[in-house]
Amino acid sequence: MQRWALEGVAGMLVAALSLLSSTAASLADEIDRECRARWGADRDMVGYCVENQRRAKREVGAFSGSIRRNCEREWGTDYEMVIYCIRNQTESLSNLRRLPDDGIARHCRNKWGDDFEMVEYCDGNQRSAKRVLEQSWSGSPARARCERKWGVDYEMILYCIRH
Repeated sequence: MQRWALEGVAGMLVAALSLLSSTAASLADEIDRECRARWGADRDMVGYCVENQRRAKREVGAFSGSIRRNCEREWGTDYEMVIYCIRNQTESLSNLRRLPDDGIARHCRNKWGDDFEMVEYCDGNQRSAKRVLEQSWSGSPARARCERKWGVDYEMILYCIRH
């Protein structure tokens, strides 16, 4: 390879490394700024905040995909909340994979999309309401009327019957 080509490659590498280090420094400064804004002159709390945010930011870096993107969109640069969100969303998604893929699951996915915590919460509430309906309101004209109105939203069917 000719010398000018090697110098060009070396120059690009130096530029890329410089960009990466300036980005990392910028994020570190951002964490410092946010912690100082949150805790003011309380140096102990600023230090605690910076340490926890940096640790959480490193943890966030191990994840990719839609859960991470959604959590970052929701929590921005509060990395402790981003990693908390990622963990909860991942756990909920894992729990949902063990549940039946039925009308309740589809209803909750349609309602909450890729907010897996809310899909899981919805699924649990819908299944609970369906059990109550089956135990206490089976064959009831009120249930039939409310089912026509609310379809497979068992919580709303139960509410409709009770009110």
